[in-house]
This record gives sequence, C-alpha cells and structure tokens, in this order.
Amino acid sequence: AKYSPAQICIPLVRIVESRQAQADELDVLGDYWVFNYDQDGDTLKFVSGGSHPGRMHLQLTPQGYRVTEFEVVEDGAGNLASAKRIFGESFDAFQTLQADEAKREQDRARGITDYVKQRNLTAKYYQDFGSAPIALP
Repeated sequence: AKYSPAQICIPLVRIVESRQAQADELDVLGDYWVFNYDQDGDTLKFVSGGSHPGRMHLQLTPQGYRVTEFEVVEDGAGNLASAKRIFGESFDAFQTLQADEAKREQDRARGITDYVKQRNLTAKYYQDFGSAPIALP
C-alpha cells in the first residue's frame, strides 16, 4: 500500500498465532498495522496508515529473522474468502482479535509510547483526524 509520507512510521503487530514451519522458519499470523505521523509540538498527528492482516513467513538468518513472504488478506469482495484461507483454523481467533477495537487502541497507545521512549522523542500525545489529542500512557 502507498501512504502519504510522514516524519514517523510506527508499526503495530498483533499476533494471532506463530507456527514453527521448519527448524529455521516461522509462520506468523497477525493483524499488522502501519501508523504514520508528523510531530507538531508535543503531539504526533496521524497522516496515513492502515491495516494489513495476513501471514508472514520468516526465515532465520545470521542477522535474525527476515520476512521472505507476506500473504495479505484481500480488500473488497475477496476479503472474507482470503482471510479464511490464510488464517485457516485460526480464523475465529483472528476475527476476535480484529473486532476488539478497544484492545487495538490500547495496543496502539502502548506501541506509540514505547516508540517515543526508545527514540527520546518529546511527544506526549497522539491525534487522529477530527479527534482530540490522546495522552500517551
């Protein structure tokens, strides 16, 4: 997906299930998000982003795990069928995770807070379009 450029990109990874494919390979089923922000004073203002649920295939390398394949749930008419195919026996768990918006927003706030702390940023809030700023926990 192409998103409007921003100063900061913060991913949100919500894992449904992780499976050992081979000794040095993992399949990770998840609800993956991209949140792009511009910092304005002490506030990270949302610029662009979106959800990319699917299956990542990871290969262990000397530098750590590397994504070798990413199978994404389709948008539009093929959404349900592709989600069922990709998530298989974990489809219900995926549906439950994806439907819990309150938990996703908690995870998002925690992820933003961790990002800000790790990079010594001055942000104390994040803000979506048309919404009041939300204090970081």
